[in-house]
Amino acid sequence: MAVGACISRGYRLGNLLTMESISLILLLQLVAVAQITAVSYEQFEVTLDPGGGLVPLQRMALDKSTETLFVGAVNRLYKLSSDLQIEGENITGPVNDNQACPPPPRSCSVATTPTNNINKALVVNEEGNQLIVCGSVYQGVCQVLRLNDMSIVEQPSREVVTNTEQGSNVVFIAPGPSGIGNYLYSAASRAMWLRDVPTVAKRLLSRSLLGGSTFDPVADIQIPGNTIDETAAGNTFDINYMFGFTSGKFSYFIATQLENFREVGSPLYTKIVRLCQDDTSMLFYSYIELPLVCKDSGGVNYNLAKSAYVSKVGTGLHSNNITQDEDILFVTFSKESVIGEESVVCMYPVKTINEHFLERVKDCANQGTDTTEIDWLASSTCVQSDGLIDLADRDGSNYCHQSDTNQPLGGLKIPIEARAIYSNSGAITAIAVTPHFEATVVLLGDELGHLKKLRVQSLTEAQLYEELPVVEGSPVVQNGLMFDKNMNFVYFMTERKISKVPIQTCETMTTCEECLSAGGSVGDPHCGWCPLLTRCTRRLDGECPGASSMTNHWIGEKSQCIKIQSVTPPSIPSDSAPTELEILVTSLPKLNSSLDYSYECVFGDLGSTALDASMTEPIGNSSVNCHSPDTTNVQLFEQGSLSIPLSIRSTETDMLIVNTTFDLYNCSAFDSCTKCVDNAFMCNWCVHENRCMGDSSSCIATGVVGYREGNTNTTGKEFCPRIELGSGVEILLPAGETSEFSLIAARLPVEDGYECVLRYEDRVITTPATKMGDNAIMCSPRKYNYTSTESFIKAKFSMRWNDGKFLLDNPSDIHVTLYKCAMPRTNCGKCLMLDSKFDCGWCESTKECSMESRCGQQETWLNGEDGLCPDPTVSSFHPQSGHIRGNTNLTILGYNLGKSRDDVIEIRVAGIKCDVKEYSEAERIVCLTQASTEVTAGPVRVMLGKNNTTTEEAISEDDFAYVIPVITSFRPADGPKSGGTRITLSGTDLNAGSQQSIIAAGMPCSLDGPTNVSQISCITSQSEEGTTGSVMMTFDDLGEVRSDSNFSYAADPIVNSVNRMTTILSGGLLVEVNGDHLNVIQEPQMVFYVGPDLPPVKPLNCFDVQDTAMTCKTPDLSDFLAPSNNSRLSSPELGVVTFGFILDGVEMYKENEDYRMTVYLDPEYFRFEEEGSIKEVQFGARTMITIQGRYVKETYQEKDVKVFVGSMECISLTQKGNNLTCPVPVNDQGDEIYDVRVEQGNLNVTVGRLKYLPQQLSLYIIIGAVCGGAFLIIIILFIVCICRRISANERRFKKMEVQRDEMEMRVAQECKDAFAELQITVLTVNDVEGSGIPFHDYRDYAARILFPWNPNHPVFREIPVSKENITGIKRDVLQKGLVQFGNLIGNQTFLTIFLHTLEAQKTLSLKDLSNIASLLVIALHNRMDFLMEAIKSLLQENIQKYVDQGCPQLLLRRSEAVVEKLVSHWLSLLMYDSLRESMGKPLFHLFYAIKQQVDKGPVDSITGEARYGLSEMKVIRQQIDFKTLNIFTAGLDVTAEPIQLKVLNCDTISQTKEKILDAIYKAYPYSKRPSRDELDLEWSDKPQGSGSMVLLDEDVRGRLDGEWKRVNTLAHYQVPDGATLRLVRAQINGGSLPNSPARKYGLGTLQTSPATSASPIIDPERGSNQWHLVKHVDSGSLRKGERDQKMMAEIYLPRLLTTKGILQQFVDNLLETIFKCDKYDSEVPLVIKYYFDFLDDQARLQGITNPDVVHGWKSNSLQLRFWVNLIKNPDILFDINKSGTVDACLSIIGQTLIDACSVSEQTLTKDSPSNKLLYAKDIPTYKEWVASYYKEINNMAAVSDQDMGAMLAAHTNKYQNEFQPLNALNELYFCYACIYKSEILQALDEDKDALKLNLGDRLEDIFRLMADSA
Repeated sequence: MAVGACISRGYRLGNLLTMESISLILLLQLVAVAQITAVSYEQFEVTLDPGGGLVPLQRMALDKSTETLFVGAVNRLYKLSSDLQIEGENITGPVNDNQACPPPPRSCSVATTPTNNINKALVVNEEGNQLIVCGSVYQGVCQVLRLNDMSIVEQPSREVVTNTEQGSNVVFIAPGPSGIGNYLYSAASRAMWLRDVPTVAKRLLSRSLLGGSTFDPVADIQIPGNTIDETAAGNTFDINYMFGFTSGKFSYFIATQLENFREVGSPLYTKIVRLCQDDTSMLFYSYIELPLVCKDSGGVNYNLAKSAYVSKVGTGLHSNNITQDEDILFVTFSKESVIGEESVVCMYPVKTINEHFLERVKDCANQGTDTTEIDWLASSTCVQSDGLIDLADRDGSNYCHQSDTNQPLGGLKIPIEARAIYSNSGAITAIAVTPHFEATVVLLGDELGHLKKLRVQSLTEAQLYEELPVVEGSPVVQNGLMFDKNMNFVYFMTERKISKVPIQTCETMTTCEECLSAGGSVGDPHCGWCPLLTRCTRRLDGECPGASSMTNHWIGEKSQCIKIQSVTPPSIPSDSAPTELEILVTSLPKLNSSLDYSYECVFGDLGSTALDASMTEPIGNSSVNCHSPDTTNVQLFEQGSLSIPLSIRSTETDMLIVNTTFDLYNCSAFDSCTKCVDNAFMCNWCVHENRCMGDSSSCIATGVVGYREGNTNTTGKEFCPRIELGSGVEILLPAGETSEFSLIAARLPVEDGYECVLRYEDRVITTPATKMGDNAIMCSPRKYNYTSTESFIKAKFSMRWNDGKFLLDNPSDIHVTLYKCAMPRTNCGKCLMLDSKFDCGWCESTKECSMESRCGQQETWLNGEDGLCPDPTVSSFHPQSGHIRGNTNLTILGYNLGKSRDDVIEIRVAGIKCDVKEYSEAERIVCLTQASTEVTAGPVRVMLGKNNTTTEEAISEDDFAYVIPVITSFRPADGPKSGGTRITLSGTDLNAGSQQSIIAAGMPCSLDGPTNVSQISCITSQSEEGTTGSVMMTFDDLGEVRSDSNFSYAADPIVNSVNRMTTILSGGLLVEVNGDHLNVIQEPQMVFYVGPDLPPVKPLNCFDVQDTAMTCKTPDLSDFLAPSNNSRLSSPELGVVTFGFILDGVEMYKENEDYRMTVYLDPEYFRFEEEGSIKEVQFGARTMITIQGRYVKETYQEKDVKVFVGSMECISLTQKGNNLTCPVPVNDQGDEIYDVRVEQGNLNVTVGRLKYLPQQLSLYIIIGAVCGGAFLIIIILFIVCICRRISANERRFKKMEVQRDEMEMRVAQECKDAFAELQITVLTVNDVEGSGIPFHDYRDYAARILFPWNPNHPVFREIPVSKENITGIKRDVLQKGLVQFGNLIGNQTFLTIFLHTLEAQKTLSLKDLSNIASLLVIALHNRMDFLMEAIKSLLQENIQKYVDQGCPQLLLRRSEAVVEKLVSHWLSLLMYDSLRESMGKPLFHLFYAIKQQVDKGPVDSITGEARYGLSEMKVIRQQIDFKTLNIFTAGLDVTAEPIQLKVLNCDTISQTKEKILDAIYKAYPYSKRPSRDELDLEWSDKPQGSGSMVLLDEDVRGRLDGEWKRVNTLAHYQVPDGATLRLVRAQINGGSLPNSPARKYGLGTLQTSPATSASPIIDPERGSNQWHLVKHVDSGSLRKGERDQKMMAEIYLPRLLTTKGILQQFVDNLLETIFKCDKYDSEVPLVIKYYFDFLDDQARLQGITNPDVVHGWKSNSLQLRFWVNLIKNPDILFDINKSGTVDACLSIIGQTLIDACSVSEQTLTKDSPSNKLLYAKDIPTYKEWVASYYKEINNMAAVSDQDMGAMLAAHTNKYQNEFQPLNALNELYFCYACIYKSEILQALDEDKDALKLNLGDRLEDIFRLMADSA
């Protein structure tokens, strides 16, 4: 399986691989032939060849010594383990061949073509430990292979098998003449050989000392040429061999051929050929053949043998004159070669076959026939020989007639005939037989892929007992069944699959009957019941102890199943003492008398009792005794009895081996006489006491009813006093009528005192009853009523006596039915629908349903037998119209419409007959209209009557109309090809008929929504683009109407982009959608999906739909994402939802993960701050409204927000930050107040009111007043202006002087401080050596080098493949394929072509090439020597390329080639040990020095700007007043002594925590120490108040300054010098939660710290800007009059020099370590010397004399790619936390190293960047170090390949278990090799070296193999 990265790259396995995956699911029949269930087998399935062709399986061969299965197929040879896992595979074809070519090594002069190699023979030579494989190519030669690895031992050139696809062959190994050894016996049909090949031959298995070659024939029979010539026209003479075997001293072949090749239309027959193994003649003088005949019980001959098998048989057949060691031949036959014909199975004792051969020999020797009768082989005259007959009689059936003159011998006169033992309805193509004790089991494989199991009952009968559908629908190949070594499984082979099927499945059956009933009465002979273990097992002592020797320990017949026949007594009273029980048991196993085993009776949970030991010998039915348990405490159920399990347990196995039930009873629990006596319990009923008792002696004798088997005269329930009903009798009582009724009574105990009791509706109605003789009792008359609205109800009846104390038995559970006629039957029809058993009818005079007695005029009373109801009525019908062609199902509703369908004489609709289809009694009729000749209308008329005579008629008030519908128009005229378009048709009579269907442009259109006479809608289905056609409606399948215009299927719409990816919670924001063909959708909608477990949000319609654009709205998501009232949000962002578009039937945009929209809280708009939120506007003034808010800018887009003053909209609305501004709309009225509203989507907020002030005075009064005082005002203003001007200038000048003085003082102070720091500040690295340098281990270091973007890359984990089945085939195949692919990667030629091909792909980015290089390093990590050689080769090619392009100096500079990445990765990994030993130490000191220097001064936690650093961009351009505090601190360990630490009072709380953590956990790697977000800072000795105080970056007392909010510092909390600050676990209830705003401002990493931000942080709660030391003026948030305190950055450049001076020693130490050999007594790493020498050699080879070129190569490789990367990212090597400020400093030093390695001189001026000027004076020195370093390396002694190899080997051995090379190969294969398969294969095919090494073929083999793991 490919890793996830491949999937995201568009990898599609189905498009790249053609191999089919292996399946392990087959079918297994577990119970009987007719009951088949699914079971999984171990299975092997072949694949397709690269061209997509089938690779059918042909043959199997088993190596019994190793249980290895070899499988021959077309173009393949497989070696499989016993569980069918691939252990080896040889590709045997296609090969270039021609049937006119001789076999290799001879050359061929004719053209050859790729030819499939069909396996023709497959034989295991166990003696030679060899495998013989023969194929159809190269004239049918064979190969000799080794069994262990299938490598070639010998490839003889002798033809053995046919070289055609249809040719048949049989090959097996059998003995030759005594003492000589084994030979290869072969038989072959005709083929297209170049020379004659024998049809039967005995061949050498190896080279002979006498000169014979392997497979040379030593004896043979050939088909004569004249036989071919004399074959009748239309016939084709051939001998088709299908089986061969050896038995005794003979070898046999079975074949089919023509009976008479000279006769046209001659039938085929089956023959058996015998060869004497002692025959030493070259012409097989012992050759003899006879017909093999098989007939069914009807004498029908089956002439074609299909498969055969030779086996011994079970002892059950030995009585049929068959000995124990005798071989029996089993053959399957059919009548024709057509699949599907009936087949039969016959069996032939080999002894009988030989007797027939002997009879034929004697017959010819006695001249019973004139000739040898083998015409195809040239018959000869039979010579009479009495001596021959005597010799034959002496040897009997083993006679070998090799020296006879009558040879070869054949004929049809003496057929070997047998009767079929089994017939099958389909073709049987494979057979296998095995004996099992007395049974003989035959397995058959048929054309359906089924495995049939037979048990041979006799020589003429076999019965099927199980059938398994192993590979459903796939025929078994000929002879495709083979047993495994232990005969426990059979290999079942079809053309595609081999399944390992168990011979038996005994363990799946759980009962004795099931175990011995498989296949009905036959049973599986392998299975029997083991009673002591209560399981179905085989007859093996290991599975069932004593199975083979002890009586009844293993039961093989169903009739012998162990069971308890009886228990005497079968029940006892629950309160009786323990009773002796006699138990009769069938087939109780005999106990081992030598061991102390016994049986016990187990009574469920009641315990066990000992079984009588004297009764344990099984003699037929065993009678054993035991005692019942103590039952006095048993609680019986209400029914009075309890069945408890009774089992017999064997102490030998401690198992219950047989079970039955045993009853306990309690007579007193039975509450009726019938229950008391109608059972097997010894209970009696005392009538006069009305109770059941065991001992009835206290009861009056004449009143006792005894139990069923009792001894009294009154036994059984027949003597119980009871009431009954006669058969079919029902008591019906009309409600409200006085009624009496009688019942049958029996054995009534008294003469009077009886009561009838009815219970219904929570009522109990009691009526006296009178005894009416001995057999009846009458309930007195009375009225019964009920309140239910049902027509009738059931009342429960009982009879009481003895003053109501006792009940008579009511065994029939008698109920009485109460009924009402009138309810709820409101008309005659409904009334007559009532069951006739009720005495109800319709009273016409009262118009109600009643009894006849209730009808005033009884002559008007009508019941169902009298006739039809009067006044039939049609109340409605539908549909109201139909097409004139009819066929409309018209539903008629009404009442009194007859009582049965026969009452409907005729229905006419608009005068036209309508045939009745459905009838619902009296109320509903459905009829089918007939066609009308014209448009017409008329009522519906229903004629009713009896005997076809109309007596009543119902006519509808409305008319039914026959119409011709018309489609006048439809819309839209087109829709997308994906369908889903709603077409609305307009016209007339569109709702006609009972069923309408629509077809649009030839495609079905599904009706949608209700229809009416003028309009109908449907939804289109899918079609092809461009399909056009009319819209057609069909009415009731007959009537049609078409539109005049056409509907067209257009291209599907395409959505290209949307302009919005954010929305607010309330929704309603506009979304502009751009695309193509959008207007083809009638009603496009936008739909949102909140989560996988939530339904989609209700879609909203889009509008303004055009071809390329449309507008939609976001929905209201308040019901899905609204935060709870008590939740605290750190951000207005609520989450991300996906969205899509419903575009009719186009599914691709409906739900797309690429469409994601972030949901924010609704913006908050604050009310006006003026009193009463009323803002006043002067009349006529142009005033701006400013509305402040929160969460505005996150989602704001133009046109989203509108501001209204009353109904007037503010124009020119602008947004800045979270504020909205717009001019007040003009209002000429004045003195008006309007609401001010903000509308944003669905959000509508009133922020206050706007009051327009009225005009104060009239214009005339104002003009007069102005004119009156104008002169005076002008004079006063003139004087005031002059004075103010003079005063303002003076103030401005003074202010400028003050500012200048302040600036001068600040500059002077800054320069003074910088000068002092430059002169006196010295930094030393605190002790870090004692705690060790936190190096990453090799694995983490490599991960960050190779995969800096993903250090947790999947190559560092296990292969992501699950074990998908019980065999693990997927994982094994994948791993095997990856190993083979790794072997290819380990080939220099392949690797070069592979990389060049990938580099040529324009679709691969530089990141992809880098990933490939990283994966190759992992894949080849354990072969570093090969990786080195590969890099050298690839780099040499790359150098040549740059030289040819004339720019060798660019080598290793651009990183465009994979080899350049390989070089840097290779060097980086090999440098690891040197880094850990010495070279990494100064780098860590430098990092630590920078960190300490930065921490000495203030660092802004928001912007990351610091007082000290090397980067001009990160310097604080403002004076910060701060003070150093000496605090005492401690960590989480409360027992630890506090330590003293220096912090700054301007540090945030998070910065303080970081410094404390650095001090306490300096000995720990950063990843191992606690996170600051998990801790709170506690001021434990706070002087004010009591207790301690938790310090937070932000708290409720937050310092607000307008829009600015400052982060809390130590100074904010007034923490004094000497305070004690402790780290404690963050408390949830303390308001300091992880990641909350109160805790997050500190010096985090580049990924998580706000210190990397150049913009102020926004407080999510208040919308204010966060700041720490410096306000970021770019935000535009300074208030009016507030002056920016920052000065020019150049003023603070001396601080850079200060930091540089302090760090200089650490920078020098690092660079000296890099460029000096003697630093830290270290030597130049071996790999650097070796690599530099290689570069020097390549320069010489290329004639490069410019030393700057080689200098550049070395610098680009080592310094730029390795050291600069390490300096800028020290967290690659160390487990540290690198802040943004430190990162900026390291970048400056890295740039210095780059400049030092450059060969060009840089010209610097005063305008050059500060980072260049900072180390400008040091660069020349560093350059000298670089040149000296390179020179020293060049002068060192050369490193030999052996030394380098030893170093690489040591490195590999040390780190070989760090990675998962298979994972890297997995990604290389699936992500690159598979995707660019064709390009790679093409490149391999075009390379000569690759062709020689068959690299392309090997890669294709891997592609085929790897499909199995997909």
